Parts: sequence; C-alpha cells; structure tokens
Amino acid sequence: MDSVDGAVYIVLTSVVAQWFDLCSFLQPLDALATIIDGGLLGASDTGYVAKTMLVTSALSFGALLLSQRMQLGLLGIWLSLKVITTGRVLGGALRLASRKASPLQKPPKVAAA
Repeated sequence: MDSVDGAVYIVLTSVVAQWFDLCSFLQPLDALATIIDGGLLGASDTGYVAKTMLVTSALSFGALLLSQRMQLGLLGIWLSLKVITTGRVLGGALRLASRKASPLQKPPKVAAA
C-alpha cells in the first residue's frame, strides 16, 4: 500500500466507525417502532398507523429541508429519517396508552365455529 491508499483507508475506517456507532445507537428505537406498529396493525388499527405515518412523513420532509439548509449532509438525512421513527414510536405509544381508542382496551373478537 502506498501512502495515498493508506490515508484513504484511515479516513474510510474512521467514517465507517462513526456511522456504525450512530446506527447501533439508534437500532433499539427502530425495533421499538416496528414492535408498536406490528401491534397496531395486528389489532387492525391500520387507519391510525397510516395517519401517523402521514404526519411524521411531513415532519421528516421539513427536517430534511432544514438539514439541507444547514448543510448537514448525510447526517441530516439520517436525522430526518429518525424523525419518522420517533413519530411512529410516540404516535403508537399514545394510541396504546389511550383509554378510549387503544386496541388493548377492546375485548378480543371470538371466531365463529
């Protein structure tokens, strides 16, 4: 390896290590969003999940425009995607915690024999 290849390797491993740390840190949030969405979809609460995604997608688009204006680059894209994930977690948790609208409060449907 010559000195240029060595320098590129050092920079590349540094960048990959930083992004790996960020992805590892945010992975539990993604898992929680998937679990909550799965619970709501399993309870046939698809309308609420769709409305939550619509609102969080609009917020994420705004965050993406803001990150472009602030010239955050790839970090801004990642953070705007995490706006969606955070909105899914918060929206789903609010739905599940609701006394009136939570699918957990409804009696289970009994299948006809």
